Amino acid sequence: MHVRYGGNVDIKPAAAADFEHLWPLMRDFPLGAEPTEAIAERSFAAILAHQGAALLVASAGEGLVGYVLVYEQPTLFADGPSAYVQELMVDKSRRGLGIGGGLMTAAEQWARLVVFHALVDPVEAVAL
Repeated sequence: MHVRYGGNVDIKPAAAADFEHLWPLMRDFPLGAEPTEAIAERSFAAILAHQGAALLVASAGEGLVGYVLVYEQPTLFADGPSAYVQELMVDKSRRGLGIGGGLMTAAEQWARLVVFHALVDPVEAVAL
């Protein structure tokens, strides 16, 4: 899957060579603790190998400007598997330009391609 979004942003599945460009975004993710590069690199490799996960990256020019991490999960309520977004990150300098929306659309497309029945937003799930 490869999507061109907004004329100058490409969204595609992450590749092993993307880690060095993805690391600065991962480091800026708003968590309570700062991740270490070695652990993040191991997690990155495990995610790429995971059959029930998609790590989609948004690139513009020579660098990555965002990513979305989406997982398959079994459910009781959806009569089959569903997908949920674990992480969504856009570079601070690129926020407000629709890149996050493009990444969410790409996550939805991935979910449909692998025949999931629902895309569950954790915020909406909490509201239930």
